[in-house]
Amino acid sequence: MSSIQIVYEPYKKIIVHEIIEFSFEDLISEVLMQARALGGTSIPTINWCNGIAFIVTPFPPTEDIVKEMLAGNIHYAGVLFAKKDNFEPEIRGNFGVVRLVNRCNNPNYKKLAEYLKSFSR
Repeated sequence: MSSIQIVYEPYKKIIVHEIIEFSFEDLISEVLMQARALGGTSIPTINWCNGIAFIVTPFPPTEDIVKEMLAGNIHYAGVLFAKKDNFEPEIRGNFGVVRLVNRCNNPNYKKLAEYLKSFSR
């Protein structure tokens, strides 16, 4: 019987190439507009962690991006975010419906939310 070794190697660095802050209402509008432009029929989602609502735009997994990830570096093409103190699983209004997903259990997103708070105007 062979034994298997399991190794946990968390990412060492998150590199964000563009950050755009919105009001929460404008972030909702942006997400709904993008969903409609893509012809989406499902309810769009926004990540939420510790008072920050955000959307991460990753790079496509090219050979260079995968090499970076294996070296411990995540590259995000962009992050759109807004302050949103309280978590609500669903936001309804005249503009449509958007779901928030609580990502506080993800250590990378917790760090990202902290950084975005400090980056905020």
